Amino acid sequence: MSIAEFFAQMRLALKHAEKSYEDMIKGIELTDDNQPWISFRMENIKDILGGDEQNHEELHNTLDNFICEDDSQEIYLEINRS
Repeated sequence: MSIAEFFAQMRLALKHAEKSYEDMIKGIELTDDNQPWISFRMENIKDILGGDEQNHEELHNTLDNFICEDDSQEIYLEINRS
């Protein structure tokens, strides 16, 4: 994917995520008790792990729990000129 395509896809993904969030909270008064929680998750983590699902259940749960924690929600963009 080219750089222009990458940024186009990122803009599109963020726009759709923002629209989904706005639709979700439409008409709801947000308070400290009902703030939505948004996280990034890997949809195909079990496919990436491969193998027998039962053997990877503990690893899947550990990774899934880590990925949705606040500390792992930062996104980094690395640009390499090499």
